[in-house]
Amino acid sequence: MITKSDTITGMFDLFFKSLLYGNDIDMTKWFTSRLFNTNVDNVTIKNSETRITNINSKLRFLDVLLEVNNNLVVLLEANEHYKLELLNARNFGYMAKIYTDYVIKGKSYDIKNTYCLVNITSKLESNKEYDVTNYYIRNDKDDRYLRNFVIIDYNVDKIMEHWYNRDEEVEKYAHIIMLKLNIHEIDELMEYKNLKPETREYVIKYGKEFKRMAKEKDWWEPWHTPEEEEELILNTE
Repeated sequence: MITKSDTITGMFDLFFKSLLYGNDIDMTKWFTSRLFNTNVDNVTIKNSETRITNINSKLRFLDVLLEVNNNLVVLLEANEHYKLELLNARNFGYMAKIYTDYVIKGKSYDIKNTYCLVNITSKLESNKEYDVTNYYIRNDKDDRYLRNFVIIDYNVDKIMEHWYNRDEEVEKYAHIIMLKLNIHEIDELMEYKNLKPETREYVIKYGKEFKRMAKEKDWWEPWHTPEEEEELILNTE
């Protein structure tokens, strides 16, 4: 009999936050550095509850809100089973609010930081061709309207094709691939010979903790899995 523990992956909100942005700061730095392909010297996990600014605002708990290297503000969202247009509108709205809250602060405007929305998205209703896409706010002459605002989309399903083909890009995207593997599949990546030593070290650390957490159902089973959340969305007009 297949249970939730057999099918759960690191894309599930509770696992994503606990495994990558929980108490293991080294794991947090490694994963964040892989997302941006840069060294991460320091990272601060901020309160994920959005501030209510008027009576019509909705209280929202973000996936992960970070301050990185004292010059980068990141909203990180792991998404599954969402329609592309809905996903884009929702997450852009969250990021726009964060941008406003940070930029208009105190007695001056903060334009020193870069603000980045990172979507790690699976099962998009889209035929996107690329593993990763960067979006900017610019005009029809290709001039940037805001130089400190970027959206990065990781297309998880496209990235997983590298894993299925066992090609040379597995090392590059191992941090994304591991999120889509269940407890029966993660061992293959942990034992994959073509990973660099540091990558293997963190994949193994992630895999061991992921399997331990998946078997301890009492703390996560009451929450909706991505599949259950999709059913609720489809049933909502």
